[in-house]
Amino acid sequence: SVILDSALTGRTPEKITTLSAALRLGAAVESFLSPRGTFLSEVQARAAVSTAVSLLRRVKDEADHPDFRTGEQDSLLASAFASGFTGIGPAQALAWASAWAGGFSRAAGFAVLLPWVLESPVYAGSAKAGELSRLLAEEDEVSSGDPADDVRSLFGRLGIPGRLRELDAHLGDIIPAAGWAAAMAGDGRADYNETAFRDILEIAS
Repeated sequence: SVILDSALTGRTPEKITTLSAALRLGAAVESFLSPRGTFLSEVQARAAVSTAVSLLRRVKDEADHPDFRTGEQDSLLASAFASGFTGIGPAQALAWASAWAGGFSRAAGFAVLLPWVLESPVYAGSAKAGELSRLLAEEDEVSSGDPADDVRSLFGRLGIPGRLRELDAHLGDIIPAAGWAAAMAGDGRADYNETAFRDILEIAS
């Protein structure tokens, strides 16, 4: 991957580096919360969340440092292993489908949608929310207990948009993505449905 090649240090725009780390964090978060999770996937997901958060906290100051690029490779591997166990999550499915429908970046769409999906009925009340919040917190801060707020705060400090309209996405164009996402993410769960995903797109717009 060009983004992860340490030989190209300093040549990748910070925005792309930031979105790449945000993408890996989102995949790790969904793997951690997945109902298809196993002991092995949780171990990998914890590592992937921690490494991605560390990179996001350092990206503004260290994105051009070789050690940062090495950390990206470690983060990518952990995230890939975790996602390999659990498969695509609902936020990923919705981001991929809506990006296609709206003509915007999938990574940017995922970063925008992740906190909205985390606080939606799809994930609300998860027994793992508290532990995830602790993984997302700074070492010296008390976790909020709300992963959606934690992700939104972290992404906000990095200038990542918080609404789909900031990506020039129009609700009328992306509404069909709700049905496509439900088909992609569906695993027999009644809450992975077109209505739930449509509600998320409406509130995130």
